[in-house]
Amino acid sequence: MVMNRIAPMIPQQHGLDDALVSSVIGNLTDCVKLWQTEETKREALKSQRETVANLLHARRDLMISYLGGRFGERMRLYEKYFALVDKALDAGNDETARIALESILSVYASPATEGFESIARHYDRICAALGGEE
Repeated sequence: MVMNRIAPMIPQQHGLDDALVSSVIGNLTDCVKLWQTEETKREALKSQRETVANLLHARRDLMISYLGGRFGERMRLYEKYFALVDKALDAGNDETARIALESILSVYASPATEGFESIARHYDRICAALGGEE
């Protein structure tokens, strides 16, 4: 049996020349390199996807926390003012009821989200500094 000079572990068959074996080995090598390159690209995309998802989750948590604090405060004010209105109406105290209703309108008329844009801008700057997208 004649041994192949390019790939000694592959025995040379009749009609199989060194150029063909070299071509097959070259194609296999290219295939493995391409597979490794694509695997690296897939890992990079997976990492980017996870980073963006984490930033979105953090942004969502920030917004929920802000809205819970901001509107939670409003909710407590509304509850107390409406309880005051009920007590004033039950007692027949029209002046206290009027003041409580004006206070409800005052709370309702004040801008609720003016502070969030500022918080979001600061958060975006922090994310950008950490390498995230704005």
